[in-house]
Amino acid sequence: MTVLILFIVPALAGAALGYEMSGNRVGSIPTAVIDHDNSEFSRSLIEHINESDIFNVVYHASSDNEIEQQIFEGKAYVGVIIPDGLFAGIQSGSESTIMVVYDGTYMVVAAGAKAAMAEIIYTVKAGYMMTGQPFEPVYRFLYNPAKNYRNFFLPGLIAAIIQVGIVIIGLERAKEGTAGFTRDVVKIFETGVIGSLGIAANMALQYFFFGMPFQGSVFAFLALTLQFSICMAAFGYLFGKAIPDKVLSTQLACLFVLPAAILGGYTFPLMAMPSFFSGLRMLIPFSYYGEDLRNLTLKEMDITYFTSSVIYFLIFICVELIALYLITVLVSRRERGRANARFSP
Repeated sequence: MTVLILFIVPALAGAALGYEMSGNRVGSIPTAVIDHDNSEFSRSLIEHINESDIFNVVYHASSDNEIEQQIFEGKAYVGVIIPDGLFAGIQSGSESTIMVVYDGTYMVVAAGAKAAMAEIIYTVKAGYMMTGQPFEPVYRFLYNPAKNYRNFFLPGLIAAIIQVGIVIIGLERAKEGTAGFTRDVVKIFETGVIGSLGIAANMALQYFFFGMPFQGSVFAFLALTLQFSICMAAFGYLFGKAIPDKVLSTQLACLFVLPAAILGGYTFPLMAMPSFFSGLRMLIPFSYYGEDLRNLTLKEMDITYFTSSVIYFLIFICVELIALYLITVLVSRRERGRANARFSP
């Protein structure tokens, strides 16, 4: 077990994380564009953006508001607004402006996208410098205009720390002994409620005493937090129920939970990872909760924007409870077998 816990599992996790970040930079960033100019030059610019390995033009908007809506809903992280008369202005020597909009809630993406977009724009511009007045891009950061990394990282990091505690408490409750499956479920939900209160209290501390923003729905936050906390409590409970050794079960549970912030795409975006990790996301509740929590912190969102997360958590909890029931049945059969063997002649 010492070799497994101290060498094999860390080596596997280290290899996974090293492979996960092998791209070294963000790529294929979902991008929305609107071309008011509709000139050969503007079409060429959009083509250059789409052909780069950094951007992926996924939406051609018909209005400027659609650009912001795409970013608000998380369908795009970059928006490019090409104004009417851009090419004519370049030819006549008048000043022209291209606006590039970034999702400030995802600073890792925004930082990489800004540098790449500037390179593309200035490269295309160089071919037209002799035709007239050069144009300059204008940048905006939505939802996090101060570009504050604390607002970007802190909410999820707080939840990531607390989720480890929730898992451990759930594991401890499993070791107490129960009067059956129903009592197991009650203890999981009790732990989930306590865990959600812990997250809420720590978020409130950051909000009231350290100025962390919170723009979204309090109801959505409480509902998602409760579901996430129940997920993690059940996760720890399963480890405690399935593995008799308390120390080993605690260590293994923590080793599975601790890399969640990275593997789930909170600190390093999934779009920059190999496709395998997009599928792995389905097994990591924090990959949903961390992103939802950050959106609630920085965007005015209500529960309707998180329907997919609510459904995911409900399914995940049901799967965990089914697994718990099966483990309970197996453990009961094993204990009855031991009891029969003890009293048999």
